[in-house]
Amino acid sequence: MNKSELNGSPHNMQQNYQDAMAMVRKFGKPDLFLTFTCNPSWFEVLNCMEGVQRPEDRPDIIIRVFNMKLKELLEDICKHGIFGTVLTYIYVIEFQKRGLPHAHILLTLDSESKIRTKDDIDKFVSAELPDPCTDLSLPNCDKMHGHDAASVKIQKEGALDHDEILTFVEGRYVSAPGAMWRLNEFNLSHKSHTVVRLAVHLPQQQPIVYQDGQEAQAIERAALRKTTLTSWFELNKNDPSGHNISYSDIPQYYVFDKSTTNWKKRQLGGQNVIGRQPVVSILDTERYYLRKLLLRKSGAISFDDILTVNGLRCMFMLS
Repeated sequence: MNKSELNGSPHNMQQNYQDAMAMVRKFGKPDLFLTFTCNPSWFEVLNCMEGVQRPEDRPDIIIRVFNMKLKELLEDICKHGIFGTVLTYIYVIEFQKRGLPHAHILLTLDSESKIRTKDDIDKFVSAELPDPCTDLSLPNCDKMHGHDAASVKIQKEGALDHDEILTFVEGRYVSAPGAMWRLNEFNLSHKSHTVVRLAVHLPQQQPIVYQDGQEAQAIERAALRKTTLTSWFELNKNDPSGHNISYSDIPQYYVFDKSTTNWKKRQLGGQNVIGRQPVVSILDTERYYLRKLLLRKSGAISFDDILTVNGLRCMFMLS
């Protein structure tokens, strides 16, 4: 595997981000942002300790318990519908400096389940101040005084090696810039839909992989091999049913067979598939505008056809 594809690498994280944006393009902006944190005092963790072991001695158990609980949470959300009908979700697992994982989850709900009013919010969110008479376990906890204060600083004893700054904004406390916990490079994204990454290249400029001394053979193989883009041209020539489908949406209705490099009619599961073109820098002028055209024109049978509008070929040139 190419090192750039490893989880946590800059390239991998960029690709995951672009996949997430493809989901936003199809389903709209997320409706809920949830954080699910690990508690090393969960009884499932403590029950596995042997002798004088402490949770920090067994990160393997902490991770396994966290993943099982995260899976159960996602089942409650997506299958049991505690927030309503979920169209799509994506989450990332991050680790605090002290080694405990937490997950940030984005949920997109259908139109009937979206949270629009304060009554909708009250169904899922509540907050109250502890009663000093009945909540006897709280006297030694950190306290925040003066709810109309501009900001408050809290020392997390034994948890962090720095202060966390909280700012009072519009009736609630939010983390101030620079107060984010330091994370390591482990970053793993999960999606509820399959994202198919599509090629965008200029004529005779598709990328190839070769070994030193075998450049000529690699070029010959590439000349015979169709990409997802050139195969889309062939599909439009031979299958009129795809003429009204844009290049980005074609994976929802067709499957790209890598062995034959052809698009084949999808039999099922298309509602869970999203096509995504790569992000192209505007400095890569020709490919940038080719991508723009592919977002708008359907049924193209060649690079020249992409540039043809009402029977007239535009002057913009593709290499």
